Amino acid sequence: LNIGGKLVPLFGIYNNGTQINAQLPFDAPLGFAQAFLVINGNPQTPVSDTEGITVVPANPGIFTTNAAGQGAILIAGLSQTTFAAPSGSIPGSYSQPAAKGQYLTIYCTGLGDVSPRPTPGQGAGSSPLSSAVLPVKVNIGGSVVPATQYDFAGLAPGFVGLYQVNVQVPTSAPTGPTVPLFLLVGGVQSNTVTIAIQ
Repeated sequence: LNIGGKLVPLFGIYNNGTQINAQLPFDAPLGFAQAFLVINGNPQTPVSDTEGITVVPANPGIFTTNAAGQGAILIAGLSQTTFAAPSGSIPGSYSQPAAKGQYLTIYCTGLGDVSPRPTPGQGAGSSPLSSAVLPVKVNIGGSVVPATQYDFAGLAPGFVGLYQVNVQVPTSAPTGPTVPLFLLVGGVQSNTVTIAIQ
């Protein structure tokens, strides 16, 4: 895949050749860019129509576990992987409401540039962590979480293009099975998902 004159790392072709997963490099120029498929890395032999894409500093999106919008958000520090969701609501996975004061790990995409930048197509390192350059804020139940309650925002170690935000549930957060949560990255708002808080 050639985007703006650069070959980008591919991670698979799916749905009988109708979907390609690729990573947009961190140094891609902002603004309009042309994208097309090439054969064997030769930009002189495109095999698709040229499409235009717009590259922006950030376009956050939180992953969900279902169509209803339950966030793919884990409760940190537990002995087993546990989603912050109503107990028993995610088939094949552990879930329980998060308690106030617990930390959450929010899995997402589109937080933009990081420092240090990993090699394109390679998983992010863990020492040092690749932290988001733009400011990241979390809104839980209608209120932005205070800056003192953030632990990390950046690339998830060992993964390509997967971001995580670690944040503590405030004592003032509302309770219930579908508390709304969204991110603000450089002033751009993500989709709104839900979590359970007790």
